[in-house]
Amino acid sequence: MNRVFLLLFPILLWSESSFWSYTYSYTLKKDEVVNISIKKDYLPTKKSDGKLKFRWTLYSGKKLVLLVDYEGFKKQYLLESRYKRNTVKINLIGDFQGIKNQAFALIIFKKFKNKKATLDVNIRDPKSRMEVRFK
Repeated sequence: MNRVFLLLFPILLWSESSFWSYTYSYTLKKDEVVNISIKKDYLPTKKSDGKLKFRWTLYSGKKLVLLVDYEGFKKQYLLESRYKRNTVKINLIGDFQGIKNQAFALIIFKKFKNKKATLDVNIRDPKSRMEVRFK
C-alpha cells in the first residue's frame, strides 16, 4: 500500500499544479482596486470587454464584503474565512463545450491581518483562449 502511495503522490502533485493557467496573490488595503486585463481570442464587442476589477470594502465579524465588476456586470459577495464560503467563481467565456473546457476565475479569501486582506486569484483556461495580465 505504501509503495502505491509513493508512486501516485508525484502524479497528484503534477496534475494539481497544471490545473490553473494563471495564479496571483494580492494583499489589499480597504478600497484598493485590482484591475486584471483579460484578452480573449475574439475581438472585443464593448468598451469594458475583458476587464475584471474587484475590491473589498468592509471586514466585520470574520466576514469580508467583496465588490466585483466583470465586463460592466457588478456584484457584491460576502466571503468568510471558512471552507466553501471563501470563494467567488466568475465565468470568463460563455461559449464553452462542456464543463471541462470552461474558462473561469476563482477569487479566494485567504486571511485578514493588520487591516489588509489576502486574496488569491486562480484562472483556468484549458483551451488557451485568453491572455491575462495582472496589475
